Amino acid sequence: MCRSGIFNNLGVPDNQVLLQDVYEECKVVYEYEKNIILKLLGNMCIAIEHVGSTSVKGMVAKPIIDIAVGVHDLNILKKIPAIMINGGYHHLSEHGDNDRLLFIKKKQGKCFLHIHVEIYQGESWENHLLFKEYLQKNLKALSEYNRLKKDLAARFSDDRKQYTSGKADFIQSCLGEIRNIQYIK
Repeated sequence: MCRSGIFNNLGVPDNQVLLQDVYEECKVVYEYEKNIILKLLGNMCIAIEHVGSTSVKGMVAKPIIDIAVGVHDLNILKKIPAIMINGGYHHLSEHGDNDRLLFIKKKQGKCFLHIHVEIYQGESWENHLLFKEYLQKNLKALSEYNRLKKDLAARFSDDRKQYTSGKADFIQSCLGEIRNIQYIK
């Protein structure tokens, strides 16, 4: 059971950018939400992972937990929106695409959870896990990413789209470096 007070530090009003160190709180809420998702989706779900900045110790992050939910194939993906909506999650259909879905959860008008339902071991799934692992193992990249995020948050505190797009080149560069290293091995 998750203590309801732990949610108080989580969440951001729509379009705002606020960075905090909420790693410990997010670990607890992730486990709580993971259990809810498992009950809702059952064997449709292959794996669930805490991803994004709140999953990396030492990373500043918007206090919004990112959870990747891996499913077998597109046929299963089509069944999930109705189940998740009935479970209290809001489907953001405009942010998904053919091989992934996005759901959010809010508390007191603030979004505190992004759930990415994606094809297990597909490109989106792999990118989430590779980037997380890269930041966990590469302190220089972690420091650079923290610095970039703080700069972007200062410049775009009320424009999350600009903040997010400002991170894209860094993330793609890291993923490219990871793939080059994997290719060399």
